[in-house]
Amino acid sequence: MKCLAIIGLATALTSISAHAEDAKPLTIEQCINILGGLNSLSYAGQQLNDASKPPADAKQYKLGPARMTVALNISALSPVLTAARTAQGGFLRELPPLPEADAKNPSSAAARDDAAAALNKKAAENWQIIIGKPCNVTPAHLRASELKIGDGPDENAFPVPVLGAIWPIVDR
Repeated sequence: MKCLAIIGLATALTSISAHAEDAKPLTIEQCINILGGLNSLSYAGQQLNDASKPPADAKQYKLGPARMTVALNISALSPVLTAARTAQGGFLRELPPLPEADAKNPSSAAARDDAAAALNKKAAENWQIIIGKPCNVTPAHLRASELKIGDGPDENAFPVPVLGAIWPIVDR
């Protein structure tokens, strides 16, 4: 009997710790990745971050009621991407312009290249700061059973990168 109680307690603690990890706030980077994955659920065969228009005869995934959760998540997460891009654009506009290259002075091209590299480094560092911040949106979770993941006739063969992108919001 004590053994069963210990096993039950261990199972409960494992379950709690798994949910505690899920309780960590998502970063903006994670929210953007999830958005990309959700957008890829538009039609069967669409790849992660593929912005091309679907073919007229595009096959739809079998999502049932989960389709509404996907749509609401896309609606909630799209402003996160827009805000991150806007913040980065504002940062880029504040950077000083590159020095002019002088055709008579060959070293000016090297100086311009060095200045461009420095600006690119600053831009990349700023982007990392932006996407490392907590996301202010908590997307609704999907159940793996709702997604019907598989290769059978009544299942959805999602591309692996799409599954990886949405995995933080999939309850297993």
